[in-house]
Amino acid sequence: MKATTPSVVGRYLRFCLVGLSGLVVDSAVLWLLTAEYHWDSIRGKAVAAEIAVWTNFILNNKWTFGGRLQPLAWGALVRRFCAFNLVALSGIALSMGIMCALHLKAGLPLLLSNVMAVFLVSLWSFFVNCRWVWRSRPAILHK
Repeated sequence: MKATTPSVVGRYLRFCLVGLSGLVVDSAVLWLLTAEYHWDSIRGKAVAAEIAVWTNFILNNKWTFGGRLQPLAWGALVRRFCAFNLVALSGIALSMGIMCALHLKAGLPLLLSNVMAVFLVSLWSFFVNCRWVWRSRPAILHK
């Protein structure tokens, strides 16, 4: 049986599942670095977040968006990762801004503000990743 390409909703659900796996990776690495290796929380969080970005990129590249793309040469794959990393960093900043606006300006509870911000940014991030990071374009095949 031939595998079918997921719909936009199916691809978004995959994207969200990958994001949840990133949360698990981020939390586990943060715990390991701070509790077991006694790193300070800021340095530990920075490393944990970047490792989670790497795992999210690999999973999104293979599972979420992989079915519609041809293999890329190494340089193109690195550029794609850098673009993904930029979107992730922008998403963190956007999420912080939305959460603060909802909590501090609109008076919503902190955790509700955070959940709403994460949901809105996940939609934004999915759209940007679809249109920029994993857009369909002529592939640079492995040589």
